[in-house]
Amino acid sequence: MNVENLYLVTIKNMRCYYVVSPDPTTAYKTVRDFLDNGEWFFEKDRGYHDVKQVGTTNQFDDNYTLMFLTNSERTPNETR
Repeated sequence: MNVENLYLVTIKNMRCYYVVSPDPTTAYKTVRDFLDNGEWFFEKDRGYHDVKQVGTTNQFDDNYTLMFLTNSERTPNETR
């Protein structure tokens, strides 16, 4: 079973991003790569502030909200 988790990633300028990822390190890296590639904010403001797990696809983990994923290949830059 491939478990994915939902993380709330907060960067130094206090902007928040939700990321579905297998682990918190990958969640932050996903946000950081997105910000670096788009040259968003000053570089010092793109740094790590906090990553919190808020959901999981693991139905046997009672510590987090159970989430369901549909098949989607869209990225934040794509429109419907």
